[in-house]
Amino acid sequence: TMMTHGFTNEKILLIGDSITRDIQLGKDAKVLTFPGINVSRLAAKVRKDVDSYSGFDIVVVLVGANNLGTKNIMEVVEDHRELLIFLQDKNPGASIYTCEVLPRKRWTREVEVDAHPNKCASVYNEILHSEIGMPNIVPLYDDFM
Repeated sequence: TMMTHGFTNEKILLIGDSITRDIQLGKDAKVLTFPGINVSRLAAKVRKDVDSYSGFDIVVVLVGANNLGTKNIMEVVEDHRELLIFLQDKNPGASIYTCEVLPRKRWTREVEVDAHPNKCASVYNEILHSEIGMPNIVPLYDDFM
């Protein structure tokens, strides 16, 4: 499905995993899709090629689903926070947004929370909201579910 959004003269950067594939935001927007990428690998990629991720008015990050179940949620949220801070530093005055993590198809909330909290997108999102403390977290999880 192709999504198209129109913005005025703002330079927009959308970076993320395969969920960002086929999103078009207009001529002043750059969409960078990295299928399979996780938060720490995206942060390393951004730090390695800073110029590609600088000079934007709006930056939207959609990443984290590929982290579910791989390591402690708090470590992933900290990596997420550091990525957002780095992007803010490289885009002074920009609005920085991150999106809630969408659930993996094979993990339901009932199974995840009790047995595998590190695999639970809703738990990740709750921690993301409480730990990062940014008002610019785009809610996706409830709409998706």
